[in-house]
Amino acid sequence: MNGNDLFQRRVARAAGAMWWTVLIAVIWVVLAWLSTLWIFNARAEWVARLWYGIDWDTFRSIVISVIMTIRIILFVMILAAIWLSLWARGLRKG
Repeated sequence: MNGNDLFQRRVARAAGAMWWTVLIAVIWVVLAWLSTLWIFNARAEWVARLWYGIDWDTFRSIVISVIMTIRIILFVMILAAIWLSLWARGLRKG
């Protein structure tokens, strides 16, 4: 086994690990979003009071901003996983 085969295997394993990370992150985001919807529908003001007594509208905007930031990071992770997969495929063919 030469160094190129070892490198190709490492890139393929990195792509696989990235896809598993994306899968776990997607599950986490879906669960976080469902729990957020539940809190918003129940209008659980006690949750906002746990955050140093902020008002409901501020709490809602903070939570939505955090969820959207996590979704943007997840999108970048998906792009990285696609890039690693294509790179591993190109190394395998070459």
